[in-house]
Amino acid sequence: MELHARVRRVIAYGLRVLGKITGAPAVRVPRTQCTVCGGGQWEQCGAGRCGRCTACGMVFALDGPPIEELIGRYHSGYLEQRKRQFNQPGGITWSESWVKDRSGIFERFLPEYECQIGAPRRALEVGCAEGKQMEILAGRGWEVTGVEIGEDMATEGRSRGLRIAVGAIETVRFPRRHFHLVVMSHVLEHLRDPVAVVRRMRKWSVPEGRLIVETPILPDFDDRDHLQFFSESTLARALVEGGYRMTESFIHDYHERGRDFRDIIAYARRQ
Repeated sequence: MELHARVRRVIAYGLRVLGKITGAPAVRVPRTQCTVCGGGQWEQCGAGRCGRCTACGMVFALDGPPIEELIGRYHSGYLEQRKRQFNQPGGITWSESWVKDRSGIFERFLPEYECQIGAPRRALEVGCAEGKQMEILAGRGWEVTGVEIGEDMATEGRSRGLRIAVGAIETVRFPRRHFHLVVMSHVLEHLRDPVAVVRRMRKWSVPEGRLIVETPILPDFDDRDHLQFFSESTLARALVEGGYRMTESFIHDYHERGRDFRDIIAYARRQ
């Protein structure tokens, strides 16, 4: 299964390169394997848009947009879109309850680990947007680096003195065994190959480094940006396949900006 997955990735990459050379539009590559276990059998769900793996239960989009299209949605204009969404024409502000909520998640997972590793301690946030969670971690004594696909979002964070690299997580580079903690909030559900990305995180993580992952647990099949739909068990399996062991998880219900959300938040250790 792993060999077949590698062959498909090579083919997909070749098609993207060919499209750039010829000027042809990016090619959609229909998925033929489960994104977590590599199984080749599934049952259709989500009005035929998705498949549910008969082996592990993972639900994934069968025909997501090419990576160039996904990147293009966040490359420019996303900051202005968020301002309109949050009705904040002068900038994005986060409520006191949101900051308290985020701080509580870190306080739940990190105190013992922080005492164990001491200082300096380095964290990476993947998909950091304008960097509010980075600021919360920095307030706990972490040296924080962010990576963000949206250039305007990264610029907003940099204007506040944050260190943010711009690029897709599949292509950015960081030193091996460098970060003590990696944080990914609402990232995995957007990726075509989430296990491959978790493996990249593992390469950048110190031995026994920690990973905090947050992803929706209620499937929204109408959200075309979402390519993966995790349950607690399939998220745990994805982390294991990526080289981590989930040590704790909980269902997180919260209300923000007039909407109700339900996520799963997992804390994992590098194996």
